[in-house]
Amino acid sequence: MNLKLVQLLEEKETIEKSYCGINNPRIAEIWKELGKVVGQNLLEVKESIDSLSEKQVHHLSEAFEDIAENLQDKKIIEYFKSLEEKFPQLDLSVDILATEDMIKKKK
Repeated sequence: MNLKLVQLLEEKETIEKSYCGINNPRIAEIWKELGKVVGQNLLEVKESIDSLSEKQVHHLSEAFEDIAENLQDKKIIEYFKSLEEKFPQLDLSVDILATEDMIKKKK
């Protein structure tokens, strides 16, 4: 398990629960950090994310764009879609669409 990843997700959750947490600039910093600590290739990313709980995947989904930008592998979209199938109660479609749009704009 990627301990740094879990620590960042826990920090994000704690900040969001606090008063005005959603407006805390640290959230944007965490998104960028998540994009870097998840992994440097598709295999590392999958290994890191596959060990996460549903709740952790929900928090991580907000950083899908940062992960994809860091990874530079279009196959990441397929993987994100597989997470949506694995956790159907999570609505990851908005985050996945935003990530797809970001990848298209980078072309």
